[in-house]
Amino acid sequence: MKENIKIEHSWKPLFSLLKTAKIPWIWYILNVAISMAIMLVYAGLPQVQGQIMTGEIQDTGTIVTYVLVSIAAILIMMPTALLGAWVDGRTTRNLRQTIWTKIVHMPMRHLDTVPPTSLVSRVTSDVDSMSLAISYVIDVVKNVYAMAIILVMVAGMNLSMALMMLSLVPCIIIANIPSHYMHDARHQAQAALSRYTNFLAERLGALKQIKASGAEGKEDVLNDEAAMDYFKANMRMAKLELLAQPLTYGMDAVVQAIILIYGGYLLSEGIMDSASMVALYTYAGTLSMYAYQFVFFWQSVKQVQGASHTVAEFIQCEPETMERQRSFAIPDADLRLEDVSFSYEDGKGLMW
Repeated sequence: MKENIKIEHSWKPLFSLLKTAKIPWIWYILNVAISMAIMLVYAGLPQVQGQIMTGEIQDTGTIVTYVLVSIAAILIMMPTALLGAWVDGRTTRNLRQTIWTKIVHMPMRHLDTVPPTSLVSRVTSDVDSMSLAISYVIDVVKNVYAMAIILVMVAGMNLSMALMMLSLVPCIIIANIPSHYMHDARHQAQAALSRYTNFLAERLGALKQIKASGAEGKEDVLNDEAAMDYFKANMRMAKLELLAQPLTYGMDAVVQAIILIYGGYLLSEGIMDSASMVALYTYAGTLSMYAYQFVFFWQSVKQVQGASHTVAEFIQCEPETMERQRSFAIPDADLRLEDVSFSYEDGKGLMW
């Protein structure tokens, strides 16, 4: 009889898995700290760029400072990127080891209800999705820090401009509204793909039987139904993405409009000089980029939540208790039968 396991549709299964797996959090923290230091250095470069672009090209000290800081930041970013790739790879490896252990120690009464192709997806694609979720969260922390630095820099140049940029927060909230629905759509698309993959795996392995029984027409109909199910799930995701993308891209247009209109007014009134205007325009583009990434990071994390649900049954299922004390492995030696007897119910028997 199939065992009914209640799957919790929340973040709890993912947190439980992360707690069990040996995630290198210390290395994540180190990577974040280095990245934040680089962001802090880069945050001062737009002001130097503004000075250079407004006529201070002859100032050797400004040019040298800009070039040296840029080179130093690039040199630091290279090993930091390598460290990030190593940490992500180690996280993926540890998660796969944990999921594999869960599968191996799962009771057979439950394994019999799960197609082998589905188990492969749990160890491969679903683990990759959960590993990406951690990277997305780390990137969100970096982006929030970078946006805060930019707003502080802008406030130091012109407080009213910083407040204008801060008004983009409602735009970010609005752009994140479709992400709630993206989670369910992503989960349905993954389930449809899993069903279609299982359908193909079963049919391709039984082509001889299908042709021998003349069931080609019936299988054509079943294939069309499975493919249409996957198509409809993807179309629902496409419609939601079509709603989310204009909100995201519109954020950049709002930022540029604020800088060009309000910044031009401050420049014409003599409140701001040309160098500050150039720096603010650069800050605005950078802020828009981070806000744009923040929206997609949040949407991606919500989508990954669906992948965590597919492995929830392995996390919540109690492992099988192994009671045997000795292995069933047969030693590499000859087998002999000694003193083996056989008898019928009336007591008559034979002896070898």
